[in-house]
Amino acid sequence: MVPNWNAPSGGTLRTFGGYATMLGIMFIRASWPSCEQINPQTRPDAFWVECTPAEALGLTPELNPEHQWQLEYRPDWPLCFLISRDGQYVAPHEFVFPYSGMWNGYNPFVAIKPVTISSLAELSNIQIIPHHWEWPSELQA
Repeated sequence: MVPNWNAPSGGTLRTFGGYATMLGIMFIRASWPSCEQINPQTRPDAFWVECTPAEALGLTPELNPEHQWQLEYRPDWPLCFLISRDGQYVAPHEFVFPYSGMWNGYNPFVAIKPVTISSLAELSNIQIIPHHWEWPSELQA
């Protein structure tokens, strides 16, 4: 199912990765436990957070070049961030980052049961319990 970034007339629901969520809600389907990309010394847990452009602007002051390109050429894809559990590290990435062939035999991302959050403060309560991969429908052939 392709995300519907436009709320239906008079409504606030959107479909996102096959799930219906309210606008203002971010979607998580993967985590990077002990993420050395954030801090090699402390290796905090991180989450792969998918959101709308409006939600993305609530996380960063402006859209980065990758997100600008994605909005122009792949507007059906959510904007994505790697965010530390404490919400202090917010790094924009392309949607394909956790699914990319760049990882070869090692992919640090772990699929988790899909979760929705309305603020980064909720990341501290998410348990990293491995779940089967739910390949985003936007990336399916």
